[in-house]
Amino acid sequence: MLPCCHHLLSSNRISNEPSPFPWKDPKCLPPLRDDQSPEHIPLMEKYGIPFLIDIHTHFFPEYVMKQIWKWFDGVHWEIAYRETETKRLEILNRNRIFHFTTLNYAHKAKMAEGLNRWVYETHTKTKGAILFGTFFQKKVVWIIQKEPWKNMDFVVLNCTAR
Repeated sequence: MLPCCHHLLSSNRISNEPSPFPWKDPKCLPPLRDDQSPEHIPLMEKYGIPFLIDIHTHFFPEYVMKQIWKWFDGVHWEIAYRETETKRLEILNRNRIFHFTTLNYAHKAKMAEGLNRWVYETHTKTKGAILFGTFFQKKVVWIIQKEPWKNMDFVVLNCTAR
């Protein structure tokens, strides 16, 4: 799996414009995609590490995910795992990531309840999924007492800078 900085440079850039997220040295970037036979697997075996946990994986309904990818295209942030949900779950498994987050966020008002319901209904039985609920910052107190909030493992708040 690739760290968050993988998007800064690649041979298939969407644009020649620099990324607005230049916090990493462009000379030290990981590859844009991971290998069919990930090189970290032998290291895991050598040190007796049975599996990994990825705490930064995003799962949204397909339409929302495509809109998010479209937004990131506009700021030249490449998405390495622009795949179907099924394919992304296969990639996690191939990389021995047996536990992962459903990290999502309500980036607009009136999204949280639907996202929480979708996460709960879609991933309650997904092996290894660590359910994350979300809320829009102005509706915090009352929403955490509603279903499916009670079933979430964690909560994400997406704050807006002013």
